[in-house]
Amino acid sequence: MNSSKIIEDISIKKRFVLTLLFLFLTPNLYGYKPEDLGKLRVSKNCSKCDLSGANFYEADLQEVNLNGAILHHANLRRSNLSGADLSDAMLFRADLFGADLTNTNLEGAKFCNTILPLGSISVKDC
Repeated sequence: MNSSKIIEDISIKKRFVLTLLFLFLTPNLYGYKPEDLGKLRVSKNCSKCDLSGANFYEADLQEVNLNGAILHHANLRRSNLSGADLSDAMLFRADLFGADLTNTNLEGAKFCNTILPLGSISVKDC
């Protein structure tokens, strides 16, 4: 093996190790904080919480306060959000298919590639 081949092998191994370290040591980009989820469960109030990527499939979220919450990539399919406060919430790539939004406050909420309750996709804030 010549020296250039050895250097190339070492370089490939370094890139591989660095990639693995990045994947395992970097926090999930769309991960919610467990304490925020706990706060919501206990008090039904999680104003300005980051719940990105949370799974609320068929959840009962009636009258919760999610004012200003970050709900990117959240699964809210078939959840009951009636009477909830989602004002100023950010719902980028969230899934609201089949969700009950009766009397939900959506004033100032941001939608980008968001699946709405009837299946259409909102891109109004992209």
